[in-house]
Amino acid sequence: MTTKFSRPRPNVIESDAGYSVERVGRDGLRYQEGGRSILISSEMLGHDNLFKGFVIYTDSIKNWDLPDGSRITKQERDRIVNNIRLALVSQDESLEIDY
Repeated sequence: MTTKFSRPRPNVIESDAGYSVERVGRDGLRYQEGGRSILISSEMLGHDNLFKGFVIYTDSIKNWDLPDGSRITKQERDRIVNNIRLALVSQDESLEIDY
């Protein structure tokens, strides 16, 4: 089964698998799933005023912001990074990962 994505509002990519990715300014992506969310440090990529995608910093993926600040496991972090990649690629945007 293929995951489908929509853009319900500017800067938000929503998956029919139950997660969303929202661009927050030039240096953040908010990832949400199942009532939990985390703000991930990132930077926009591009040159000559042409947007290409994002680099995300996985060391910022440690604890859920909401609802309770619980620790994110390595398995969860890997899933989050993969879900963000799928969402961005669905919109012809790239993702680089800084471990």
